[in-house]
Amino acid sequence: KKATDDVDTKSAQLESLDNEKNEALEKMDLMQKKSNADLESFKLEEETLKSEIAKAKNEVVSLQGKVNAAEEELLRLNDEHDESTTTLNTKITDLQKDLDIATDDNEALTKKMKEASEDIETKQTQLECLEVDKSDLLKQLEVTQQKHNADLESFKLQEETLKTEIAEGVETIISLQGKVESTEMELKKISAEHNES
Repeated sequence: KKATDDVDTKSAQLESLDNEKNEALEKMDLMQKKSNADLESFKLEEETLKSEIAKAKNEVVSLQGKVNAAEEELLRLNDEHDESTTTLNTKITDLQKDLDIATDDNEALTKKMKEASEDIETKQTQLECLEVDKSDLLKQLEVTQQKHNADLESFKLQEETLKTEIAEGVETIISLQGKVESTEMELKKISAEHNES
């Protein structure tokens, strides 16, 4: 009867250990699935951030191109302005000579001077508009660069956090594996004692 009781006790212990082993395996499986899901989510976020960063870089390049184009246009207009000013000064000199020579042409000469003056005012207005456009483009470039830097910093923080979570998950899995192996050894020991009985 004592041997039977011992066998029943060992069987109960064996069943309890088997349940603990199954629970440990289920927990380990859940941890692995969560780790895989987290890793997949991280990959998706990483791809999204890479896409956004690439888009931001493209916007920066585009804005830089516009700034360069605006600067080139500004230089061209400055050159035209200088040339126009020189030309205008020459015309004014010539007109003044013509005025001294032929007072009858006074009305025509005045009209030409007015047209030249309006041409300068038009070009001056164009220069001022280009300066404003250049300033706006530079501000847009700065905002885009700041957003790009913020997105990159956020991505780095998310990456570090996920690495930490994965490392913790691996440690938990290793710990559970050790408990499983210990449980199996105990089961083998009990089984051997049962067979000897």
